[in-house]
Amino acid sequence: MLSESIKRIRPMFSFTLTVLAISHFSFAQEGRAKQVRSNAIHQDAIHQDAIHQDAIHQDAIGHSHAPIVVNSRPVVTQYAISLSRPRRLVSDSEGNLYVADWVDGTVTKIDGDGNVTIIAEDFDQPAGLAFDNRGLLYISEHAQGIVKAGAIYRINRRGEKKLFVKGLNGPSGLAFDSQNNLYVANYQDNSISKISLDRSVTTFAVNIPAPSDVIVDKKDRVYVTSSTEGKVYRINRMGALETVARGLSAPSDLALDEDDSLVVTNFGDGTLTHIARDGKTFPFAAVPAGTIACCFDNSNNLYLLNWELRQLTKITSRFSVPCPHCGKKIPILLKPKNQVKKMTDF
Repeated sequence: MLSESIKRIRPMFSFTLTVLAISHFSFAQEGRAKQVRSNAIHQDAIHQDAIHQDAIHQDAIGHSHAPIVVNSRPVVTQYAISLSRPRRLVSDSEGNLYVADWVDGTVTKIDGDGNVTIIAEDFDQPAGLAFDNRGLLYISEHAQGIVKAGAIYRINRRGEKKLFVKGLNGPSGLAFDSQNNLYVANYQDNSISKISLDRSVTTFAVNIPAPSDVIVDKKDRVYVTSSTEGKVYRINRMGALETVARGLSAPSDLALDEDDSLVVTNFGDGTLTHIARDGKTFPFAAVPAGTIACCFDNSNNLYLLNWELRQLTKITSRFSVPCPHCGKKIPILLKPKNQVKKMTDF
């Protein structure tokens, strides 16, 4: 299905961008020409043309562009990367991707050009990834779920793996707040730990059955998934739980889009669920069975990680093309207008 989507979408998208660029330029020329003719109707053709070209030049100096919406499905791309059982992924501020492979015990970096590099290895079931406010990467080691065997590692600026804390019970998802406090979903003991800058560990919340992931939004609100209950909880500063979504199918991962809305990966039924800031929940997308995690890059494009298919897939819904006047980027948004189903099928 994915390969067919690529074959169908890419030619149409290439043609559409060409038409858009030409149409945009032609529209500006036509509008400016009409203005010149109305203001200088008695002047000769050569003089009119000179005024017309000058007007276009002046327009090009100060104009701006709103996003252009294209009636098209997103472009689906699969990365050529060897994975065993990929469990988690995260994107950094520069758009690089990082994938934790549960079986291989590695963390792999994929840069914007598609170059693949193993940056850390020899983990016992790496399960969570998160960047702190300084841009340092942290990795949780599930360690077979053995009591007190779980640990958190940090990759320093020299690329070296250093132990951050140990003695955890099956740590899985990781997330930082604005004060650089680290939150850890402890899958084995149904709790969330909070680790401060001085590495002191406290219990932040309890009685969350099989917490698979944790995330912190821009307002420092903490959310966690219960994979066995099929719920998403919000945790207040006192550690009390509030249910924000229920009826999910083995939720395995949380992500935040550019609007700070939650997107939940449902490992059980191959769907993504969207939870808006006002708490409204609705189906977001149908994804291949086995999708276990997702994330957004700094352009709000979506990435999917598939445990069973062992694949990393990019769903591109945003492009940019240079303006024919000034060379500045014109945002291009791909949105199907006549979609019958509520959910996008990737």
